Amino acid sequence: MTRWIPSAAMAVILVVVAGCTTATVRRPDGELRVLTEAGKAAYVQGLPVKAAVLYVQAYQRGMLIDESMEAGRSAYNAALCHLAVNQLTEAKRMLREARRLLVADGVAMARVDMAEAEIALRGGNKTEAVDFARRVLAACAGASERCQAAVLLAEIALGDQNRAAALSWYKVARKGGSDGLAPLLAARREGVGARLIQAGVLRGCAGERYLSQAAHLRDGGAHGDMAVALMQAGDAFKAAGLFPEAFSSYQRAVNIFVALDDKASAVDGVVQAEALGNQLDGAVYAEQIRLLRELVGQ
Repeated sequence: MTRWIPSAAMAVILVVVAGCTTATVRRPDGELRVLTEAGKAAYVQGLPVKAAVLYVQAYQRGMLIDESMEAGRSAYNAALCHLAVNQLTEAKRMLREARRLLVADGVAMARVDMAEAEIALRGGNKTEAVDFARRVLAACAGASERCQAAVLLAEIALGDQNRAAALSWYKVARKGGSDGLAPLLAARREGVGARLIQAGVLRGCAGERYLSQAAHLRDGGAHGDMAVALMQAGDAFKAAGLFPEAFSSYQRAVNIFVALDDKASAVDGVVQAEALGNQLDGAVYAEQIRLLRELVGQ
């Protein structure tokens, strides 16, 4: 009945694969099914606050009808929804219930530990975040949970300017391949790869990695983050002297920012594209820049 939901927040937030097999319900409960399906629908529609309310109600219903596993999964899903809007206290409270109710499920515990790691990182406790992530890697966790833990550790290492450790964790994250990986987790991993290339410890084209990240973010419905990734792709291409590719990336980002009604970011994209004018074929790009300026009302 209940399904694990992926986080639809930014790429630096928790990402968990959907579709975990659920326990057999002795007698299907219509109210529980309606609540969990409504919670999932609200989440997919980008309404995490509404989804959290529905999943909390599903958790309460599961408790009432003595379906502890269903209640635990709903508690976990509610925690992810709270995390998506940075409601850390509420997320922790629901995770405590998820841990209590799902303690017999090893895969579920790995997912709860990863959620705890993300919350700790959000709260500025890197040491606790590292401990939870390492616990996941030491346990019999699934490939997606292990990938997520390694990506988080790579991100923390990058933040600490420990490039060697970041590269090592990134390689761990790459071991499982990409089959079945949630789009937002794949995007997050590509972002780490791009940063490692820019840091000079991984070979490749950072701009291409950011374009790949943008594609995964699109698949995950994170359109604002997709536009940011395209801006980063533009910056990386520009630094590499690939000016047409940089212009194309900025242009795509502007289109998305306009669709999102984010005028300030759209204008910044136009400014970046316009700054490439001297490196590009005059007449063709001058007209494209004019149209972009018109698009953002300049």
